[in-house]
Amino acid sequence: MNSEPLPSQHFAASRSEIRVNPEAAGRYRSLTQGSVFDDGTLVVEWLRLPPTSTADVVLALERTNGRWHYWQADSLGRGHEEIEGGACQGCHAGSVAPPLFGLPQLADLRESKPQVPRSPR
Repeated sequence: MNSEPLPSQHFAASRSEIRVNPEAAGRYRSLTQGSVFDDGTLVVEWLRLPPTSTADVVLALERTNGRWHYWQADSLGRGHEEIEGGACQGCHAGSVAPPLFGLPQLADLRESKPQVPRSPR
């Protein structure tokens, strides 16, 4: 989906590659408020954590039975598990077309500052 790794908001200093299944790719590229996606839509973010340039973590959103499911795995698909609860949904609820943020615009990339996870106090 993107030609080079983009800044990711998931982990500080991480870069990501976004992949979307072919049936949903066009709609994802032109994502706007109110965009609707069919069951079978799969959006995957391959995260690269410094200093490596290979994918270390894979996060995915999959739409089945009219509901979005959040998944996590390592770069080889091991540890493939659904993420339940508000860990993901809280941030993704504020996205362009919940739960999808879409590809950042060039201006957004210039000002992008990845969030640093805070430790509990």
